[in-house]
Amino acid sequence: MFIVSLFEAIFVLPAHLAHSRAANPDGRFHQWQQRFSKKFLAWVDKRYSPIVHLAVRFRYVSLAIGVALLVLVLAWPVSGRMGFELFPTVESDRSEVRAVLPLGSPQNRVEAVANQLTRTAQEIVAKHGGEQLSTGIYTSINENTVSVRTYLTDPDIRPLQTSEFTDLWRQRTGSIAGVDSMRFAADSGGPAPDQALPSN
Repeated sequence: MFIVSLFEAIFVLPAHLAHSRAANPDGRFHQWQQRFSKKFLAWVDKRYSPIVHLAVRFRYVSLAIGVALLVLVLAWPVSGRMGFELFPTVESDRSEVRAVLPLGSPQNRVEAVANQLTRTAQEIVAKHGGEQLSTGIYTSINENTVSVRTYLTDPDIRPLQTSEFTDLWRQRTGSIAGVDSMRFAADSGGPAPDQALPSN
């Protein structure tokens, strides 16, 4: 099939087109092309060229109008008048805290910090819907670093937004003595709620 099509394209089609042009030099399509060409050139001479000359004559006004239109086009999506959001923000399905203790901290001290962060998360979950809010809490310890993740239910199910839960968690935890740094995050993403792991 490919060989036949290639042969036709190389030998048959060019001959056919050449014969068509020779046999109908003044056919309807050619006449239509001529009429269209004459009308288009007349429009260029009578309408388009004067506009171009006027724009060049008042070049600064033309530039100002162009810049204004550009600003309008760029500002339109930002104004919220388009009726839809180009890049909607998807809320994370987990809230996370990461606490770093000084190097060489005793293991029991690191575990105490982990237990405190886990307990405050559990208290907030119990107070604001329980299983309707969270599917599980995962706690991990890596030497002097503690990470606690609270996996939340679907956005249309949970009574609190991820940012609201994170703020409550931060407020309830407060400051912990002996911790070098502690960061709460509501935008860390995470697996689907049914993949959440239970707390240790």
